[in-house]
Amino acid sequence: MAHDIDSQQFLIANDELAFIRTHDIHLAHESEFTIPSGAFRTPGRTTRVYIDSSTVGGCGPGSRTSTSFRRITRSTSATARVPPGQRRPARRSRFRVDVVNVFDERYVIRDGSGIGVGAPQSRAAPVVVCGVPVYGSETRAE
Repeated sequence: MAHDIDSQQFLIANDELAFIRTHDIHLAHESEFTIPSGAFRTPGRTTRVYIDSSTVGGCGPGSRTSTSFRRITRSTSATARVPPGQRRPARRSRFRVDVVNVFDERYVIRDGSGIGVGAPQSRAAPVVVCGVPVYGSETRAE
């Protein structure tokens, strides 16, 4: 909640600014509760499987609607040994793949009716993210 905001947005009407000076208002992306959860499992010596969930409720960011949503992320990582080169020792590398918003759940973050908000914003489509960091020289024998 906020009141008496200082905004450089010229699209806010004077009557809205006057209301804000004396009343509390909800902010963009404000939520009443957030429930994060997650778990992982290591099915093999070098593989790890993750699942994360975020449940957000009461997202009424100063707009006329209130909504709740859940986003689930599924990840898998595997560690591998990178063989030594001519002038460098052996190293370890971890390959990781994340899929964000696995079930393509559709939700609205804001509907565009809030103060200073002129456009609705919806959920992110499912995204696949990959990474391969290479770590320094091995410190333990494998």
